[in-house]
Amino acid sequence: RMPYNLQPGKTISFYLYADIVQGDWHAALKKCFHEKLLYEVEHFDNALYERNDLSYIRNAYTMHLMMAWNKDYYNSADSSYHLASFLEKMKRLYGGDDVFAIWPTWPVLGLDQRNQWQMMEALPGGLPQQKKLAELSHAMGTKYFISYNPWDDADEQASLQQMSKIIAEINADGVVLDTKAEASKALQDAADKAKPGVVLYSEGMAVPKDMQ
Repeated sequence: RMPYNLQPGKTISFYLYADIVQGDWHAALKKCFHEKLLYEVEHFDNALYERNDLSYIRNAYTMHLMMAWNKDYYNSADSSYHLASFLEKMKRLYGGDDVFAIWPTWPVLGLDQRNQWQMMEALPGGLPQQKKLAELSHAMGTKYFISYNPWDDADEQASLQQMSKIIAEINADGVVLDTKAEASKALQDAADKAKPGVVLYSEGMAVPKDMQ
């Protein structure tokens, strides 16, 4: 799963292990992925999945991740937010979104000195307006997520503190983890510090050791 860089003249050796199954390749896949969890963990910690405050995500099937420049979110032509009409339109089309996530940083994060949280605060109306949008989303039966960009962290601890503060201040329900296929205890602790029920939603597919 990972590259190995060798100096000239050096060699590398691997131990290869085989497991035997009865049946065809379906049985082999079941043993590898289901029974053995890719041989990465001996005992799977299912505690996050079993938490009642996070259980709503099990039945969340439709989710919109939207950039802040999308005119269905905010239209500079009339200087107003259009989230309500967008969510109503989605209700008519397929019954509505379970989750709406705002992504305010792409593609401009890094063009100036602002970090990701300052860009969140710089959205029209600031955090008070974000709280109103979260309340609007909740009233329409949709959870409101923000996003987190780990590659923007000059100071991870300070960044997570700021994430926790914004979650609490606007009453967000979750965080999309930009470029990350896994969370961490530090991330979950920061989310839990803000309020119960904050889901960390990875952008990629986590392998078993990271699914925990």
